[in-house]
Amino acid sequence: MEHLVIIGGGAGGATAAAKARRTKPAIKITMIEAGKYISYAACGLPYYIGGEIKEISKIILRSPRDFKDLYNINVLIEHKVEEVYPAKKQLLIRDLIKEETFNISYDKLIIATGSILATPGIEGVNLKNIFSLRSVSDAQNILKVITETKPKKAVIIGGGVIAMEMVESFTKRGVEVTVIEREPQILLNFDPEIANQVKIYLERQGVKVLTGCSVKEFRGNSVNEVEAVITDEGELEAQLVLLATGIRPNVKLAERAGIFLGTTGAIKVNERMETNIKDIYAAGDCVESTHIITGSSTWAPLGSVANKQGRVAGENVAGGKAIFRGVLNSMIAKVFNFTVARTGLSEKEALQLGYNIVSGLVVASDKSHYYPDRKDITIKLIGERKTNRLLGAQIVGEGVVDKRIDVVVAALTKGMTVEEFINLDLCYAPPYAMAIDAVLVAGNVLLSQIYEDLGVITPVELKYRLERGENLLLVDVRTDKERRRSRLPDQYFIPHYELEKRYNELPKDKELILYCYQGKRSLQGLKTLKRLGFKQVKSLEGGLKLWPYEVIQ
Repeated sequence: MEHLVIIGGGAGGATAAAKARRTKPAIKITMIEAGKYISYAACGLPYYIGGEIKEISKIILRSPRDFKDLYNINVLIEHKVEEVYPAKKQLLIRDLIKEETFNISYDKLIIATGSILATPGIEGVNLKNIFSLRSVSDAQNILKVITETKPKKAVIIGGGVIAMEMVESFTKRGVEVTVIEREPQILLNFDPEIANQVKIYLERQGVKVLTGCSVKEFRGNSVNEVEAVITDEGELEAQLVLLATGIRPNVKLAERAGIFLGTTGAIKVNERMETNIKDIYAAGDCVESTHIITGSSTWAPLGSVANKQGRVAGENVAGGKAIFRGVLNSMIAKVFNFTVARTGLSEKEALQLGYNIVSGLVVASDKSHYYPDRKDITIKLIGERKTNRLLGAQIVGEGVVDKRIDVVVAALTKGMTVEEFINLDLCYAPPYAMAIDAVLVAGNVLLSQIYEDLGVITPVELKYRLERGENLLLVDVRTDKERRRSRLPDQYFIPHYELEKRYNELPKDKELILYCYQGKRSLQGLKTLKRLGFKQVKSLEGGLKLWPYEVIQ
């Protein structure tokens, strides 16, 4: 009987096993997992720690017994594959409990070894109560420390998605949280305009966020429990530390077997999830993918991707003809009552790849403006000037984000132009959207930028240019009442509705930066001034609503 062996029992491996069984009922299947658990929802672990999910059993989707009873799949947990011998089609396996080794043979092999933590080489990193969050056991150990020792302060090292989710989980358990990110911003996969909104929101929830800050040492107490985090900006008290410093593909086993790695450092596969060695497939976090927009290799260590790749690999090892089309690096995260999401290329990524881009940044309502529980969301769309093609999107806010980012996912997958995108016939009713949905409003702004090249400036760019001492003249186009509440260090105050008759007060030989609260009135004012002969004028995207820096009160 043909024997399929799967190395790894996570999302990719478990999905591949189940799909292979459905595709070819007669095949013999063995799944080998080094840990204690298989087929669990790793993305649900923060919500177990935070208390939204009461029982860990809700996250464990299938047990080894379930796989045997439901699928007739043999599962070896706490067994590690030490070597793959493709020439002999054999595996060397170590029983981690008995510390014994043995060989088994395979006809087809799927490698789904996932990813491993990029552990920082910091003194004291092995102290007690310093954790990563990679498994069910990790989550159980973290929750045990929280419930039994009741730590007052926690420090999260890293500012990615896992860090953002765990901030909420720790806070809900009554722990005061500080986030440390060595780069200038948190959420490095997002552009600064979006990441800064999350940082500001976190700080309003009482979370301390240190960016551009490096950890030098973890200091322990007399029983080797962490008690302080030493940074280049000072010392932080901490009875609990989470390492959210990133991951890398777990590929050493594959590499030793002669399997090719791609440019990302993950296993190189074709669209059928085949490696360069016959009868060996790979899926999940250990594998690189093709980016749908660029056609280049990318690494997308996400549960959704692993599941899809596992299905393709599982079907094909059993004789199917499934294809994995690629990824857009779509992701979404809940941060208290905020949601932050992205898909496609960020502005930074697009510029690095050489695209001539245009971006549109807007603040809009997720429902009709008069509907009682409407919330604002910030939307950034990126398009290519030459082809008018939509390249990416990022959305953040307390309003409904998920459905809108998924609309953009569909548009990017089909290669839509911005013009095609804004003509999508999306649903409308006041409890669900504005008459022109927020994401289409952003699309219209982006299209105006492409065709008219209106001239906008982001908060980050404006701050940089002001700090350089450039001779910019700021013009507040809001009302006097708004201006008295807060403002930038502007030189001129002319409400947007008075620009038509007071434009002679403004110099035409200086660069003017118009701003309002959300960017709509300043954009109108920009059009007015350009029509009146002003050449050097820009509008601050997002206005004071998206200005993440100090203002004059």
